Amino acid sequence: MAHADAATCADFVRGLLQPIAHAELERHLAVCHSCTETVDWLRAVQAVTNVDAQYEPPAHVLRRARAVFALERPRIICKLPRLAARLMFDSLTQPAMAGVRGPSGVSRQAVFEAGDYAVDITVDQAPGSSRTMLVGQVMSRVAPVAPITAAPVLLTAGETIVARTVCDRYGEFLLEYDPQPQLQLQVVVDAGRRRLELSLDQTGAVSRRSADERRKPVRRSGKKH
Repeated sequence: MAHADAATCADFVRGLLQPIAHAELERHLAVCHSCTETVDWLRAVQAVTNVDAQYEPPAHVLRRARAVFALERPRIICKLPRLAARLMFDSLTQPAMAGVRGPSGVSRQAVFEAGDYAVDITVDQAPGSSRTMLVGQVMSRVAPVAPITAAPVLLTAGETIVARTVCDRYGEFLLEYDPQPQLQLQVVVDAGRRRLELSLDQTGAVSRRSADERRKPVRRSGKKH
């Protein structure tokens, strides 16, 4: 008998050969060192796969793996049913307290709500830096103690993906990007069935000018009526 091919050896190891073919290959293995090595290697692989089949990865690992995979398909994310978010709080609309009216950098906080969800974001731009850092947290308004874990997060400008990440086990995420108009934050929720859409333009562009304008005193006209 000539050397057995890999497929035949694999069927032999898995017990799929017909009795006659099985017996014939057994006799061949008694005298063929090369085929015996192939069968031994296949048996080792089978042992590993048998053990692996009994292992169930933790649920949080599976969720994160699916989220990372989803980030590689941003067009699919952007086509999910949209749940538009409303701006509920914007720190730039609040008067700054005395003593903190002259920060060296720019920082902004905003809270959005959409359906059963809330998204809290902080946008910072360090002094002398052109890059913006956005830190956020996605929360459930109906079950606040249950964090939104492993949710894909996209920052888009039109059809351009500006930045992407995944929420951690606390529902928190971090994005760093170059400021630009028409930025929207997309957060996948409901086990991948819907997405929250936050228009960051609702809060205005985070810039030094916007922060400086808040600190300018109101000039009153000197004219008398």
